Formats: sequence, structure tokens, C-alpha cells
Amino acid sequence: MGKFKALLGYFKMPIFYGLFLGLLFNYFNISLPTPVLSSLDYIRDAMIGMVLFILGTQIAGIRFRHLRFSAFMPQR
Repeated sequence: MGKFKALLGYFKMPIFYGLFLGLLFNYFNISLPTPVLSSLDYIRDAMIGMVLFILGTQIAGIRFRHLRFSAFMPQR
């Protein structure tokens, strides 16, 4: 029963559906509209910075509820 629950948990993750759709689109040579592609490009470009930021905060043990929004805004 434990393996079945683990398999069900895997199918509940959104990354699985994204992988499946990506493979289908690639296999059938389906291209997305330009606005969708440009939006996905922005998300892709932002991911590297977001992942590095999250990794750094996890390593440092920083808790977000104690941070001020002004800490992220550039000073003039």
C-alpha cells in the first residue's frame, strides 16, 4: 500500500503534468503562440535568481516574516 500511495502522490504534482504536456507537444511538433512563449521566457529567466535567493535563505536560516519590504527596494 505504501508504494501505491507514493505513486498517487507523484501524480498529484504539477511538474508531472508539465513534463507530460511538454513531451506531447514536442512529439507532435505543436508550437505555442508567441505571447505564451514570451511569458514563459520571462518566467524561465527569473527562475535562476529565485532559486538562488531561496537556496541562500534556506542555508542562512532567514525567516521571511521578520524582513521588511524596504529591505528589497533600492535606495535613492
